[in-house]
Amino acid sequence: MNDDEVIDQDEVIYEEEKSSKGAASAAVTGPQSFTEKYRNFLLIGGVAVLAVVGYFIYNYSQKDKVNALAQAEMVMPILYYEQDSINKALNGDGQSPTLSDIVEDYGSTDAGNMARYYLGTAYLKSGNLDEGIAALEEYRQNHSMVSAAALGSLGYAYEQKGDFETAAKHYEEAAHTPKDNMYSTPLYLMHAGRNLESANKTEEALVLYKEIKENFPLSDQVRDGSVDRSIAKLSEEDFE
Repeated sequence: MNDDEVIDQDEVIYEEEKSSKGAASAAVTGPQSFTEKYRNFLLIGGVAVLAVVGYFIYNYSQKDKVNALAQAEMVMPILYYEQDSINKALNGDGQSPTLSDIVEDYGSTDAGNMARYYLGTAYLKSGNLDEGIAALEEYRQNHSMVSAAALGSLGYAYEQKGDFETAAKHYEEAAHTPKDNMYSTPLYLMHAGRNLESANKTEEALVLYKEIKENFPLSDQVRDGSVDRSIAKLSEEDFE
């Protein structure tokens, strides 16, 4: 498996997640919606409650501003990343912040969390498995394809380190994130099965291969015969 296969993300994913989170944040945390939702409480509580609510509204608005700032500062390092200038994404160009800088300064924001994902996969691209694993394990998981890619990248890293059971666990989790589909699910399940074989857990691997064949009959893994070959190989071993 090559880096493009393992680290399956692009700016479209980033922009989609950024815009969806931004819209959700504006809808949920805006001062007007907050005030409308707690109108009766505010009227009863008086000035003290208004002060507390004002404090939280201010923090929410500041959080949005910080997130926007983080997004702006991510432009150059992510551009370098997408251009495969991994050294500049990790170490900077002397003017722009690095991915590490953004994680350190804005790690609590959504944009900072996305930078953490890019940082981890950039380390993997550079061959630094331990730093990549550390960053990706700190990435805050959510129900998105970015989370699936992060888990798949962890699977790749542990596979490269020879920790096949841990690799299989991450691949299998990636297969079901955010939900099953005929593209990423069978792909990650195949990776999980291969690692289970390497860990001498052939029965568990066989279960995953059969799951692909039964639940995803139109997947590439079934159509190209790779699942059938894996099932046949393990079934023959059972009778040896």
